[in-house]
Amino acid sequence: MKRTTLYPLLVALVTLSVVGCTTSEKEIPAPTAQTATSDYSYAGYNIPEPMVEIASDYRGSNNNGQKANNLYTLGQTQVTGGHKIYCFFQTLISSGGPNPYGPYNSGTWSEVPGPNGGGAVKIAFANNTMYVVTDQNELWQATNVTLFSNPTWTRLPVQAVDVAASGTYVYFLGTANVGGGHPIYSLSNGVATEVVPGGGAVELAVDAFGRPWLISNVRSIFVGPMPGGSGGYMQVNGLGVDIASTGSTIAVLGNTYYTHGSEVYTLDVSDPNIQNSFVPQGGEATRITGSAGGNFIVMIDNGNLYKAN
Repeated sequence: MKRTTLYPLLVALVTLSVVGCTTSEKEIPAPTAQTATSDYSYAGYNIPEPMVEIASDYRGSNNNGQKANNLYTLGQTQVTGGHKIYCFFQTLISSGGPNPYGPYNSGTWSEVPGPNGGGAVKIAFANNTMYVVTDQNELWQATNVTLFSNPTWTRLPVQAVDVAASGTYVYFLGTANVGGGHPIYSLSNGVATEVVPGGGAVELAVDAFGRPWLISNVRSIFVGPMPGGSGGYMQVNGLGVDIASTGSTIAVLGNTYYTHGSEVYTLDVSDPNIQNSFVPQGGEATRITGSAGGNFIVMIDNGNLYKAN
């Protein structure tokens, strides 16, 4: 997984405010070469089967300052509603202090019965709640996540093609076709509100401020307004195929495909004005999700999972 050659693929700086992800998107400027501060190195998980989708619950620190991750994934096996749902619970160990977390890949994989006992095509997790989208465009949530052997699923009154969550913030993509992809909605107490009418995307993530980060159907990158705020989407220079968040960091998989996927780029969004630029981090992946400690967990072309160290 480790790459020692970095490719100048993304230079990201918010430069343009637009009404939505529509055909008004401007052409992406030519990229400028950057030098990464360090290349990611990756370590693998033992998985029950190759995966097609990943999400993460980055639980923060325990009393020893150690970071923990639980993973929520979709396997390649197809079932009613989509693909089998799996959870990986990181092991808690007693040595070294009160309830420290074990090694990142020390834990238990469990198969989770999805809505109506089936599976899903998209998955997200935040605030002790799992969200899934089925192949019938149904959006479901399960809140009793400690009982994954028999979760209680509730169908939400919307149609969706994708879902993302961070803390109490939940966003989803509707099924309609609009400029840029599909309309973007926020979800609160079961009520959906379109973020910016007319805007569209095909991939999304949510940062620590509750803003949606989007990739359009021409791979342009945008960030939305603060929750309850006004204004349109702001375009970020660069192209990407997938996007993820740890809350204070956004990661994008670049537009160029190499041997096992696209290179990882990260952006520090702890400053709400986003004055920083994307930094190339090496590695290759086809899907990406946030993990504890501000790093990321990636999936490559054969469905294997790796943690960026």
